[in-house]
Amino acid sequence: MAFTYSLSHGNDDIVLVSKVRLELGDTVENQGVKPNNENLTDAEILLWLGEEDDSVMHACIRACDSLSRWWARVPDLSIAGRSENLSDISAMWAKTRDDLIATYGRAAGMSTGTFSHTPTRNDGYTENYSPASEYTYLDDEGYV
Repeated sequence: MAFTYSLSHGNDDIVLVSKVRLELGDTVENQGVKPNNENLTDAEILLWLGEEDDSVMHACIRACDSLSRWWARVPDLSIAGRSENLSDISAMWAKTRDDLIATYGRAAGMSTGTFSHTPTRNDGYTENYSPASEYTYLDDEGYV
């Protein structure tokens, strides 16, 4: 996993990756924005930049979308009267994504509606599993 951060580097790709990192607050190695404290990889950021014609802010939208989904998988914790609502971090990344979309427009690599996933058991033992019912796509107003 490569981590590069240099706003004054001679390589344009490294500068673009660094600008995305700067916008996301992912600027310190091993203190990243992912749920396991890892940084986004250079490859992930370069993929989003490539798909978004090197638009830093549209790559940030894509990163926020991914970060929201990654954080949504982390359970909230409650131990001995102390609780941490880690799902709030997912909501924060989703709000940041939505704020960026309102300012810069929807990223090219995103679907036109909001994606909603309801977990469905599919382990080979479920008798009534239907892949068509596993995903629901919502339009921009939140309707099926």
